[in-house]
Amino acid sequence: MTEIKRDPALDALANDFEHDDFDLVPATVESAPAAHSLHMGRPAEPRGASPLRAVRLPKALDEQLTSYAQQSGESASAIVRAAISEYLQRHPA
Repeated sequence: MTEIKRDPALDALANDFEHDDFDLVPATVESAPAAHSLHMGRPAEPRGASPLRAVRLPKALDEQLTSYAQQSGESASAIVRAAISEYLQRHPA
């Protein structure tokens, strides 16, 4: 038979617990937002086919985009869409 190694600190903790000899410390509980309040994925309203475009960004520009998205609470995709739309309005072909 294998001998079980005992940890004296854990044995003392278990003993305190079994004999109600411990103090409860209030803890801060953080919760995630409710699932219905999260805005993830594609837009809810149908807009037809949404083609995917992949672009390469310089590292510094990507870091700026990520930082701006985090600070503004918008997705990087939404920011890129708005930037392209604004650019095309200002620079007609």
